[in-house]
Amino acid sequence: MWCGRHSWQAERKGPRGERQARGARPSWQTTASKGGGAVAVEMLAVLVAGALLALALLGRTSVRGISPARETPTRGYVYAGMHEVGGHQGVAYANGSYWVTNNNTILRYDADWDQIDQRDDALADVGGTANHLGDIDVYDGLLYAAAQHFEDGMASDLSIAVYDANTLTLQRDIQVSAASGQTECSGVAVDPAMGSLWLCSWEDGISSQYLYEYDLASGDFRRKVRLVGAPRAVQGVTCRDGALYLSADNGSASVGEPDHIYRVELADGGRSATATLELTLGDIEEDGEAEGLTFNDDARQLVIDYNCSTARVYLYDLQ
Repeated sequence: MWCGRHSWQAERKGPRGERQARGARPSWQTTASKGGGAVAVEMLAVLVAGALLALALLGRTSVRGISPARETPTRGYVYAGMHEVGGHQGVAYANGSYWVTNNNTILRYDADWDQIDQRDDALADVGGTANHLGDIDVYDGLLYAAAQHFEDGMASDLSIAVYDANTLTLQRDIQVSAASGQTECSGVAVDPAMGSLWLCSWEDGISSQYLYEYDLASGDFRRKVRLVGAPRAVQGVTCRDGALYLSADNGSASVGEPDHIYRVELADGGRSATATLELTLGDIEEDGEAEGLTFNDDARQLVIDYNCSTARVYLYDLQ
């Protein structure tokens, strides 16, 4: 979300217990003189330790959350470089143009990343106390942006701000439904085939375990979908070929923990879906945060907005 790392970034990985010496008798075999309650407690401890070790061996523990043991991508990705831009929150591509957001600013670039427009007070007409734009999408001449008031890690006044993609003027402000249970909104994506808007949440809690669907035409809340294997710190979302792709700020490059991209295949009317690891961002060596993302199908590239020492977009060619 904001520049800099979050205070809870490295508090996920707990100390590992020492392995038992080769040939040593298990602890539960040496407790015959103890009461039955003590034996039961020690046996339970052995079972819990075994379960935790199994998860570690499967590669499912990381600094910032839980991720699948290995990638199962739908295609190959080849790192293709980066460009410095004026915003580190969201990115979208449509019809030869890119749009980038930076808190209260929307910038527009051509296909070669030359800036052609900018609005510095993009939240001036949005209701409530919104001070933060997140990830975005552009569809049918409209730019959809996650908007909220964000301060000290807490969010309020959540909405989907809809702009004319050419003039950057506000056209509509869709309020996030209280019935959804969503307490933070980090990004929005358009799914034209389903006539849907999909919202994601960065917040480290129950809200981040779901994706939230709204009707594209009416703005009405439809459902929320629980993410199985949900990554932590989801910053962005985009839709391609009926699947949603999520960017997760769940690593730290400085300690060899890269961020990740996940893929979610959605079923019409389903209440749960699996987040599958699509790409590990090991080519990005500077510590920072994976934020918004988009696909440029004209150039056949995945584009990821990144918050590090400077705002950048990283490019990956699709194979």
